[in-house]
Amino acid sequence: MGSRLLATMFVVLASAGMADAQNAPKKPPTIINPPPTAQDYADLAKLPDWSGVWNPKITDQDDQARTNPPPWNEKVAKEVEKMWAEEKAGSSPARRSRSYSARYATPSARGAR
Repeated sequence: MGSRLLATMFVVLASAGMADAQNAPKKPPTIINPPPTAQDYADLAKLPDWSGVWNPKITDQDDQARTNPPPWNEKVAKEVEKMWAEEKAGSSPARRSRSYSARYATPSARGAR
């Protein structure tokens, strides 16, 4: 009889707790990423179309580097001036360097043993 009373009390308490939980005011869920609105799509339509293939105009880049240089700090400006002077003289490091295959070939490919 004691176990029956204990089981009955457990059921009564459990159902009372569930009733309180159901009557509690429910908090609305927080929306982290709201669905896009018509205004969101209208704002996207104002952006430029970046699709397609972009081919840089290398000659223009070279001209811009010479005629419209960025504002370098003093240290870099000296290095850039030196670079352009070497380029104009025909002795830039790029021209003096060995070919790619000679620089990166394995020792056995260069004849070393």
